[in-house]
Amino acid sequence: MGTLDRSSPARRGKDNAYRAIATALGILILLLAGCRPEPPADSSLPAAPAFSLRQFDGRDLALSDLRNRTVVLNFWASWCVPCREEMPLFDQMWRTERDQGLTFVGVALDDDETSLTSFLRAFNVTYPAGLDFDGHIARAYEVKGLPTTIVISPGGGLVRRWQGPIDRGRLEQFIAEARGGRGQEAEGRSQEPTGGSQ
Repeated sequence: MGTLDRSSPARRGKDNAYRAIATALGILILLLAGCRPEPPADSSLPAAPAFSLRQFDGRDLALSDLRNRTVVLNFWASWCVPCREEMPLFDQMWRTERDQGLTFVGVALDDDETSLTSFLRAFNVTYPAGLDFDGHIARAYEVKGLPTTIVISPGGGLVRRWQGPIDRGRLEQFIAEARGGRGQEAEGRSQEPTGGSQ
């Protein structure tokens, strides 16, 4: 019959062509598997600095893990009285809005892990939290005092920075701005986003 000998040049040429196509398809599949649709970058906003935080439960959390979500980044300590006042609000909003694309992240500073975890249990805080051991996250976000609250848009833009305790109305306003992809120079005791006002 008309079968090709495996050692014939025509057969080897076909085998090589099939291997090349299979390899190209494999590479394409691997590349596409690593791609996720992302919202357009908030070009009018400065980019929020990347960070990775070891949570108290031992898991790592990076800002890149939170793409497509509005992020409220709160810098706090167990000895900070205003932090104690605002954390129940944060946890309540986290519990009610986390399924709507809102994430709170507590970044503790200048404290020890035992005091911090006791504090979180006492206040029944359930959102992700960890200790910025060497202060690199606080430096990246130019934190000058506690508490400081940073609001980041789903596209990774730095929307607001607020130093001092924050109330529900102001926090809801900042979250709405982040969801709308816009930010402005904040008022009062707040500071403008890194890179200047919008």
